Amino acid sequence: MPIGDGIEKANSPFVVYLHGVPGTPAELALSDGTSLLGPNVFAPDRTAIDPKLNANAAFDLLATQIAEKGGTRPIRLIGFSLGAFVALQIASRLGPQIARLDLISAAAPHELGDFMPEMVGRRVFAVAGTGGLSFDMLVWL
Repeated sequence: MPIGDGIEKANSPFVVYLHGVPGTPAELALSDGTSLLGPNVFAPDRTAIDPKLNANAAFDLLATQIAEKGGTRPIRLIGFSLGAFVALQIASRLGPQIARLDLISAAAPHELGDFMPEMVGRRVFAVAGTGGLSFDMLVWL
């Protein structure tokens, strides 16, 4: 169930947290994000979106969900990792209703270009890409 499905304050921004991949809305609770950001937080579970939808249809669906939950309030989008790319897609669909856009450790789909040589975290991504024992050890650490 998405975090923050309830309390509304008329003048406060509607905060939307977009998780990375892998990731879930539950990661927000790991940092006690609900108390840091207030109770007015929505974190859609993007892993629950039908994988048969193409990317544009999935972004349209998320934008619709966010607009419905946010109502007329200004929206603050927070995108973490690959969620930053999603936040940009949502912002382009909701336009002036977006009051603030925060991108944290922004990442882009690897299919968009050859970013790996320029990435600070390229070694982590390289190990993650190969999987196996090396990746298991990295995650354990």
